[in-house]
Amino acid sequence: MHRYNQLLELYRSKDELRQWLCKPFNFNGNTCASNASAIVILPFIGTHPDMSEKISPIYPTERNTAVKFSLNSLKWAYDKSPMIEAPCDCTGKCNYCNGIGEVPYEHLYEGSYVFTDGDCPQCDGLGRIDLDVKPDENGEIPDMLALVEIEGYYIPITRIYELIRTCEILECDTINLVHTGNNLLFSLGNVEIVVAHSTSESSPYCKIESEVK
Repeated sequence: MHRYNQLLELYRSKDELRQWLCKPFNFNGNTCASNASAIVILPFIGTHPDMSEKISPIYPTERNTAVKFSLNSLKWAYDKSPMIEAPCDCTGKCNYCNGIGEVPYEHLYEGSYVFTDGDCPQCDGLGRIDLDVKPDENGEIPDMLALVEIEGYYIPITRIYELIRTCEILECDTINLVHTGNNLLFSLGNVEIVVAHSTSESSPYCKIESEVK
């Protein structure tokens, strides 16, 4: 159960504007968590709200492919990700406001410019940013919006990171792709992950090769 709790924490949304996504929920006799771009579906049911009405139109019922990817191939793609400047240091302190949580804003008032302090737009006034991936020694992190090609579909590197962590938590060295279409469906034993692919016209920076079972 500890592993399942780790997966629920990995996939649950941290966006408080979508309260129902911030906590586990039930779907079709399973416990799930979602960040609005991926859903992990676990083989047990807890005392959570039932969201089958919301999830049923998204969940692929057909199994139209049988392809597997190695954990090493996912890590290879992640390691090749383009890097960008991190919004915080390795402790989480926001770089934009230097951890204060406020920045000066300039306003035009009655013909004159005045300055007032307001919430930092980068950390929303918190002074810190909690990243899943810590900045490296150069203060950079992988560009989580960079796209990877999988079986002709493009998904952002942040989804690859989640699949890697899922494999590591479940101690699996391969992951199966069992459905392609409007959403992708991956499986690891009796755990499933629904992943939304990108409709962006941007080119992927790499392609993950697969093996047909």
